[in-house]
Amino acid sequence: MAMSGFKCIPFSYFQNNKVCILILMNNYGIIYINRISIQVLVDVMIEKLFTIGIRNTEQPFHWYDTLELFFVVRGEVDLISNNNTVHMSRGHIQVVNTEDVHALENKTEDLLYIQLSMSMEAFDQYIPDISIVYFKCDSEEDAISEEIKNYIAQMVRMLFEYKENEYLKSETEQTLIYYCVEILSDMKMRFNYGRYEMENVSEKELEKIDQIRKVVDYLFDNGKNKITLKDAADHIFVGTSTFKKLMKEYGGGSFEKLLSSIRAEMSLKYLLDSNMSITNIAYECGFSAPRYYYSAFEKKYQCSPVEYRERNRKYFIKEKKSNAMCFTCDEEIKISDIIELLRPYSEFKADSELNRNIINIDISAKRSHKSKFPKVDNVLICEEDDVYRLDFTEELALCRKTLGIRKLRIIGSNSRLCANIEKNVSYLGITVSDIWQKKEESERNVLLSELFGRHGEKKPLYYIYELFNRIEQPFTRLNPNCILHDKGGNLNITAFNIDNGDEKLLYKFDISGLEDGDDYICIKTEAPKLTEAVKNLIADETKKLDREIVKELAKPSIEYNVYKKGIPFIIDVAVENNSFVNIEIIRIR
Repeated sequence: MAMSGFKCIPFSYFQNNKVCILILMNNYGIIYINRISIQVLVDVMIEKLFTIGIRNTEQPFHWYDTLELFFVVRGEVDLISNNNTVHMSRGHIQVVNTEDVHALENKTEDLLYIQLSMSMEAFDQYIPDISIVYFKCDSEEDAISEEIKNYIAQMVRMLFEYKENEYLKSETEQTLIYYCVEILSDMKMRFNYGRYEMENVSEKELEKIDQIRKVVDYLFDNGKNKITLKDAADHIFVGTSTFKKLMKEYGGGSFEKLLSSIRAEMSLKYLLDSNMSITNIAYECGFSAPRYYYSAFEKKYQCSPVEYRERNRKYFIKEKKSNAMCFTCDEEIKISDIIELLRPYSEFKADSELNRNIINIDISAKRSHKSKFPKVDNVLICEEDDVYRLDFTEELALCRKTLGIRKLRIIGSNSRLCANIEKNVSYLGITVSDIWQKKEESERNVLLSELFGRHGEKKPLYYIYELFNRIEQPFTRLNPNCILHDKGGNLNITAFNIDNGDEKLLYKFDISGLEDGDDYICIKTEAPKLTEAVKNLIADETKKLDREIVKELAKPSIEYNVYKKGIPFIIDVAVENNSFVNIEIIRIR
């Protein structure tokens, strides 16, 4: 495949637990660091997620069990992978698949690049099946390439700032994970090769392509065993004649050719990282005789197995990566140079950051991104002018009766006014005090102006709080449109969107503080037409529920996800106007 102005890493096959990724990008760029001077460790809960480094040295042949993303910020380097060479200069991004043998050869003295390594199996907890996604990017996705560079630049900047600390702050950890998830999410959602390339392909053809991918997965998993054409056909539930036709049209030739090529690729690790003879390697990888191995290898790599071993083994290293998330830097790299080179990228404002609320929730400590969850004391906040409203007392009475309000805080410094108000509303059982300014109070508690209109009419938020109060669920307000509450011992988050025009509210909930080793089920339920539905449910006026509302309430959109081994996870939520999304997190002991 050739495209002017782009670089790509050739791929061999789509395989299970291996990410085969082809990324094409334009001439704007990314970087990495070696492991000598700086290392920052974090909580054991996220220790196996990623490493990031800034490097100025070449790398001999090696492979890792992580996906590696290379971003060149200065100089030039050749990336050798799958017996192909890709020349990279400033601004180029390349991805190397999990366990792919590769090397980097320095072409200039001023080389500097960022290397981001991510454990794809660990990130499956955040983005299901990300470890088997095949990616592709091109010039039409420029904004996304800039966004990826921005995330990497921000990660480097944050780790430099905390380089002298033994541990990262919890909020910093969550932000770093968020950036990694955003990088992978962007690639999965917009650069998914199957979706990107096949937009004009019929549904039948897509099904056939998917069958080929399943066959490739099967061959990589079982290639060392004896496999017949019928075995592969049975795996995708088709007859042998249909399978032969499928391989000819979509598999690049015959079944035998595909199997031999996969087995040849499987042999690379034995050639580089063992003292096994060529004959033993041939049998270990499933070949019935060494001559078939020689033939398949030469067709794929244009050299014999012996020549490949002699040429590359002396440069090979199999580096054992630390299990901890760390930030590393090669010697003789000036931090000031890195910050300056990354400045254009760190100043870029990612589109996905706009109109997005990022909320970190630590289940064990029960704290959000700002502070520990306050005790639920149902505080109502109002301005001094509100007390002169005609319906002020009636509104307070409603809030006390239906919302359980017990405290009123008036923004201002008029102590005499507070004393008079408290005297007049004491029969309601509400205490009154004054505060100097809104600060966090308006974020955590309820504003009177959010509940009632100018003429005393009830606003949608009033009905939402009334509903929670009626079902006797204590809740904590995370922000004006998000509530945290307990339901039968399970954590529930309800995000709603009201009076927001047609704008969609985007949330990211970073869930941490999970019990190590336990699995969690996340149930996300979405239902539109929030205001009318809640209002009518409270009033028990079911006759007023029109058919559409009943339909949406009876059949909401429900999504189930399982997160394993207590690894923190991130939940993306998009709430349409006049809708709500409820998230229930259930611990499986």
